[in-house]
Amino acid sequence: MPPICRHIVEGRGRDWIACWAGPPPASATWIEALIAGRVFNAAYQRRWLDSLQPEDPSKPEVQRYGYGIAQISWGPNTIYFHGGEMPGFNSFMGCDPGNRGTLVIWTNLIVSLDKKPTANTLMLKVLDQI
Repeated sequence: MPPICRHIVEGRGRDWIACWAGPPPASATWIEALIAGRVFNAAYQRRWLDSLQPEDPSKPEVQRYGYGIAQISWGPNTIYFHGGEMPGFNSFMGCDPGNRGTLVIWTNLIVSLDKKPTANTLMLKVLDQI
């Protein structure tokens, strides 16, 4: 199933694209295509990747966030990812293009009993094993 996208133009010079990739296999295809530059034209892809800024300026090497994309790096690994939630599920879609790895996590619980996002919590546990 191909992703369903809508171009949404919002005021103040911001362009938004909203997409729904579908079930986990389609989500993997979607995040891989997005990171590889097969979704946006070259100029928009560069603008999108250049939007990444450190979340904590005192720790620029840890996590960066941009226009609907985040990036974490450690050692030789760099994962670009996007997550989301809506009533009934929480998701994480990540791709490490350098190592050709993709990780998609869907949970049917938005937050755990300790108030943490379930997909991100599982993502960290999986990445700790790599």
